[in-house]
Amino acid sequence: MMPPILECGIFKVCYGPVGANNRLFVECCECSTRPQYKVTLAQTGNLYRHVKTHHPDLKYKIKLKKIEQQCIRKEQRNEKMKQAKTQKYREKKKKEKEMAEEKEEEEE
Repeated sequence: MMPPILECGIFKVCYGPVGANNRLFVECCECSTRPQYKVTLAQTGNLYRHVKTHHPDLKYKIKLKKIEQQCIRKEQRNEKMKQAKTQKYREKKKKEKEMAEEKEEEEE
């Protein structure tokens, strides 16, 4: 999943990933000079600094994207847990059914 600052639409990826550490070359869509930055997915601090100094009114976009990503991750985690519970329940029912069949065979 991309960092929220790259997904919110303030920055546009020019090209990348490049190299062993997957550098991205991004430019600011809001500035008239279109400054370019070299960033990795893990190190996006200078992009946050740029938004904080040049576009403080756009910080809410990043927060919204961050909250949206958290919700998506939470839904995925809940879905995964639900699937695990259903699988466990099915296995338990299957075992109970087998045990019941074995008891019936023993009684006969």
